Parts: sequence; structure tokens; C-alpha cells
Amino acid sequence: MKRAVLRRFWSKKSNSENEEIDYAVNIQGDDHANGDAAAQFAEVKIVVQSPAAMIEGITGDTLRRTPRIVLMCLGLCSFGIFLFWVNTRKKITELKPIFVVGALKIVSIMLFIFVAFINIFIVGFFSNPEHVVTINNTKMVASVNSFLDVYVYYYQYKNVLFYGKELGREYYGSGGYDPFEASEKPDPVYSTFYDSAGNISGEEFSDDSADLYYESNSEITSDSSQNELNQEATIKELDIGILENRTDELVFDFSIDDFIDSYNGYYWQDNHARYLSSADTWPGIICETAIHSNHETIYYNFSEDRKIWPLPTITVYVPTNADYVQEVTLNFDDHSYTEAMYDLYEEICFYTLKVFFPDMENEKITELYQTLNHLAYENIMPHEKGYSSDSIPCALYYKDGIGLYPYFAIGESVHLCIIPVTEEIISCYQRNGVEVYEIN
Repeated sequence: MKRAVLRRFWSKKSNSENEEIDYAVNIQGDDHANGDAAAQFAEVKIVVQSPAAMIEGITGDTLRRTPRIVLMCLGLCSFGIFLFWVNTRKKITELKPIFVVGALKIVSIMLFIFVAFINIFIVGFFSNPEHVVTINNTKMVASVNSFLDVYVYYYQYKNVLFYGKELGREYYGSGGYDPFEASEKPDPVYSTFYDSAGNISGEEFSDDSADLYYESNSEITSDSSQNELNQEATIKELDIGILENRTDELVFDFSIDDFIDSYNGYYWQDNHARYLSSADTWPGIICETAIHSNHETIYYNFSEDRKIWPLPTITVYVPTNADYVQEVTLNFDDHSYTEAMYDLYEEICFYTLKVFFPDMENEKITELYQTLNHLAYENIMPHEKGYSSDSIPCALYYKDGIGLYPYFAIGESVHLCIIPVTEEIISCYQRNGVEVYEIN
């Protein structure tokens, strides 16, 4: 079936002040008592927050690249001074036997080298180049993410230290270069810009984008979409299985249309309306690889109103060769946090998990997504690379071949990710340091 496909991107934003959420879920993990594992894991707090994260939490804006690096260097120097102070204390230097003092100095040096290496690694690989530009008479900060594909994100210019909310984004295709440092700046394949209220003020496609997109279905109108949402939807309970579609590519054995029908059935039962429009109306993008697949994949993205960019969204990853689903992610733009938007995001979480766990009690579904979202806020990844195949979550919850994990990085959206899992995949996550819990 030919669907309308349009280039879309992840929302880029900084972390704002987090709201505490009461949560609990009855789970079972290795060496953990039932009902306590999630709480025990979530109580492992970050003892020392980075100066950058604390400043951003206070101001509500995002530190620019140079002051962020300076703060990281100052933090590293402070850590080194602390270690030096500890090792020169009289109580330490007079320890007996003498080899204890030497061992402590060696450990301190190795610890400093390790922390320095981590800082250098983050600066080298996850620090995006920035440029101050003026577009449509508006001064902006352009942040270039050139890992694999080249994206440019435009933010409000605040001052030499901070930038504000996102005002636009551009995609330049593959290449791994900085468009602003080219001898002649290339035209983007696709661009989107927003007005001060967050509404789309302009979108452009280049002639080179023909191979990346399907044509939009011009017969789809707002009136027909509204009529579709008013049609009664019956509950469609999915008997979810997993299979290997292409080499090393696990998928759920239902289609995006099955997902939409099932979601709308549960939603109609409570609200007497459909929420998700048909897949033909979802913007999408064709990519050579996906988060959990090395094969060509279409990313379909749903927003209740794509002109209101802070709305939470649903992304469904579909292989191009079959009508299956690789992954479903639920995405919340925390940089534009409001209680109404977060309530809508939690509602999307509830009905999506209802599709995957139809026999689970509503209260337990609520506890489950609240736990996952809480873990996302408790384990913010300190970089702006974005959600990718290299992203390692803090925890994985699974039941009957269905895996769920949270992901939230600085400059990214909050993601609740749903993937097919096997015992082999679960073991792989454990080897990578991911806490794994089985849902009862």
C-alpha cells in the first residue's frame, strides 16, 4: 500500500525541571524481590550532577558548546585538585604500611585519567559545532549534528552562553560534514522553521528529495480525516508474536494498520472517538537502516496536529519489504513542558501499552509507564547525539517477547521504546550493563 511520506525529525531540546512521579510496578528481576526491583533501581541517584545540568535546570535554557566545554574542564580540574588534596593530607601520608599510600596515589591517578578520558570522549564525539546565523531577520544558533547523516538544528539566540527553544531544522543527507564550513553552503534536502508560538512557518523540499519521499495523498482532507475519527472503532485484541524478517531483524508480526486499529478500539471504549488517523496520513521517512535493524526502514510519525510541534508523538518503524513493525516509540518534548502536554503523553503511553498488554490491569499499565518515564528522567544521557542504534538504555522491562525501555538525552525527547526481544537479546542488554526486569 502506498502511503504519504514526508521527512520528519526528532525534536531537539534541553532538560527542564523534572516533576517527581509516584510510581511502583510489580516486577521480577535477578536477585530482586517481587515488587521492589523497580524502586531499588530508581533509588540509585546521580550523586554529583554536572554544573551544566544544574545551570540549565535553573535557567530553563541550554548551555552552548563552548561554555559547556569550559564547565567540563573546570569540573575536571576541580576533581584533580580534590584528589591532590586528599593524597597530601597528613592522615593519608602517615598511613601504615607505606605501600597503602602508594596504592592510593596510583588509584587516584588512574581515576583522574579515566575521568579525563570520558570528558575528552564526550567533547570529541558528542559536542556539536555551533554557528551564529541570521535567518528571516532572526538571530539563531545553528547546531550541526553530522554523525552519519547531516542535520542542522536552529535555536533561539539568547547570548554567548545560552540558546533557547528550537526554531527550525534542516536535513542535508549523508556525508558527515559541516555545511557552514563548506566552500559553498549546500542547499538542504528538507527544512522546517517555526514561529515564536511553535507553529510551522515554512517547509521546503529540494529537487534532490524525490528519492526519499512518496507524494502526499492529495485526496486526504481535514474533513475526511475528522469523519474517520468519528467512526466507531471496535476493540481489536492483537495476539502478538515475534519473528525474524530479514537477517538479524526482529519484528512484531502485526502491521501498522493493526496497531492503529487496536489503539483506536481501546481509545473509543473510553472516549467515543478515535485518536489515531489512518497510516496513509502519517508523515514518514525512508532510511537505509533503523535503530534495531540494518535494513531499509520507513519511520512513520504521528502527531495529533503537526503544526503544534510540542505535541507528543508516536513513531512506528516499518520494514520496507513487509507489513510488520520493528519498533514503536512514544516521544515527549520535555523542552516545551506543560502539564497538559505531559497528560496527553501519559494517555498515549496508556493506550499504547494496552495494545501490547491487553490482559494487564489498567492500574498496572499506569504504574508501568510511570516507572519507565521516571527512569528516563533519572538517567539523562549527557550528550546531544540523539536516539540511535548506539543508544544504551538504563533498564529493560520485558514480558512475552515484548521489551520496553526508556531513553532521554540532553537535547532529545523523552522516549518510551517498545521492541521485540528474545532471550539472546535480553542477555546482550545485560552484558552491556542494562538492568533487566521481567514484568509479572
